[in-house]
Amino acid sequence: WPGFLVGSGLSWNTNTHWDYLHNSLAALLDTHVFGDRSGSLGQAVLELGHAETYMVRSSRDQPPADISDLPSHLGSTLYQLLVDPDNVTLDKLTIDHFSRATKHIKRSQACLMKARPDCSETVLQELSLTTDLMLTACKIGRSLVAAGVNPNSNMGLAVINLGVCNLPPTFRTDIANKLLALIEQYKGAWVQRHLPAGLQNSLVVLTSALRRFVPEDPS
Repeated sequence: WPGFLVGSGLSWNTNTHWDYLHNSLAALLDTHVFGDRSGSLGQAVLELGHAETYMVRSSRDQPPADISDLPSHLGSTLYQLLVDPDNVTLDKLTIDHFSRATKHIKRSQACLMKARPDCSETVLQELSLTTDLMLTACKIGRSLVAAGVNPNSNMGLAVINLGVCNLPPTFRTDIANKLLALIEQYKGAWVQRHLPAGLQNSLVVLTSALRRFVPEDPS
């Protein structure tokens, strides 16, 4: 929605100042898209975008003013941590990066708690599910970074991705349980807005992620 709103607005007035868009986009979303009289839902959406973009930039060591390949054609860093965590490049990421992204996401959650939109309640459910998925991705990233920090920081990569299989079994179990709960939420959200026939294909990403985190039976 932010992209559609900005695009439609600029098509009417190409002289709109960029600073105005940055400062007013949340309020414009609340007024014209969500009908949120509390003035919270637009900011919730933007906070999620800030978290995603921040992590993409951080993973590339990309300057704030550089907008090249944003959003990433590969999908965001947090998305990749859910879809294919073993192949995410971590050498430019730190635990602090994930902590800052988590703060953005939790600010979004706080906004969602206050939101009173005129649009469908399904929007709130989907955004709540999105925040939970992003927080889960942050937990995965933090754990991978902690496990793969190079003790000889002056030699080679700062962080090596050792893969999910090298994370503590208790952590993997916790993530697997969280993903099971999120899959159930996802199913509920899907059937409210989409055809049931497409559910299984849509679930492939989450079910594949779940299989990665189920600890192997030592027997």
